[in-house]
Amino acid sequence: MKCVLVVLSFLECFIMYISINLWLSHNCLSVPSLRYIHGYLVHSMDSYVITNGLVITMDDRNRIIRGGCVVVEDGVIVDVGKARDLAEKYDYEKIDAGGNIIMPGLINTHTHLFQELGKNLCVDVDLQRWFRSVWAPLVSNMSIEDYVNAVRLGVLEAIRSGTTTIVAYEHALNAFEGDIDKVVSAIKESKVRCIFGYGYQDTGEEIGAPRIALKSLDYIYKRLKEFFSRQKQDDMFRVWLAPGTINWCTKELLSLTKELADKYNTGITVHMNETKAEKEYSIKKRGGSEVEYAYSVGFLGSNVLGVHLVWTDSREIEILARTNTKVSHNPISNMYLASGIAPIPEMLRKNIIVGLATDGAASNNNMDMFDVIRITPLLHKVVHGDPTA
Repeated sequence: MKCVLVVLSFLECFIMYISINLWLSHNCLSVPSLRYIHGYLVHSMDSYVITNGLVITMDDRNRIIRGGCVVVEDGVIVDVGKARDLAEKYDYEKIDAGGNIIMPGLINTHTHLFQELGKNLCVDVDLQRWFRSVWAPLVSNMSIEDYVNAVRLGVLEAIRSGTTTIVAYEHALNAFEGDIDKVVSAIKESKVRCIFGYGYQDTGEEIGAPRIALKSLDYIYKRLKEFFSRQKQDDMFRVWLAPGTINWCTKELLSLTKELADKYNTGITVHMNETKAEKEYSIKKRGGSEVEYAYSVGFLGSNVLGVHLVWTDSREIEILARTNTKVSHNPISNMYLASGIAPIPEMLRKNIIVGLATDGAASNNNMDMFDVIRITPLLHKVVHGDPTA
């Protein structure tokens, strides 16, 4: 079990539906990227023993170990159990958890770090107005330095609330001509584990795509090739392709995205079926919803993480299941913008892998995954009239 940023092993797949008692969010200890625990600075490749904690294992048996202990050897978890049994067995530095919780770090499957500077800019609006009132003005007035500071703030806020892995969907990158490698450096310096979604789009202005972020197919191809050639990828930092939405991409751009994903053996993340207006637009323009159109051009697949999927019917859910497309559920953002409620229980019944996410801070106002974990089951209990949802 690798230990990179957390005390216990990462959940190496997207977070499935999990329920954690609310009180955990107020008394939680994970090992964040800053690696600062009760006065101790630790490094992922160090060897140490964390004792005197309530260990939430998230293993197959969902064990909770009081007076627990976690042993890390050269960055790898080698033992978990009672402190009285393990603490003296290993001659490593001892770190006292002070009775707090030791648990796996949380995974945020979708956020936009640049939006950290957009909190509370415009409330009580739907997504289309939000694009015009928040997204476009924010990006138009940001410098690369602003972007870097937003990233630093967003990552710090995420770590503070127990998140150690982020899918950073940065679909505003095309709007910046400066040194975007500075954005990447800021993420890497934080030591958070990151899937960095390089964002782009080449159409869709009439359905919300900000003109400042629209570029030609040739421009996007050139920038992507250069970016992939410069970035060193490892267990802590991976680059994915992140077309803005299916509606914001021409068929040629979607084809290019699939081609590059195969070439670089990487993933794709994309917004789909987020609002009723977007679904209706796609049906009118392309003869099918974003899910249906993406399927018709061979875009969907096991390396695709679809985001939102709020306006998704049973036929489309069958498509997602058939293609093994993954889903990122962003319930708070969907409520914030009155977009709707994704049919997550039906997706889970079809064995679709579903992850939870905050979305960008400009449509949530925080990066707290515990907030999402708390709200998600409550929302679906009410919507479906099912206390077990």
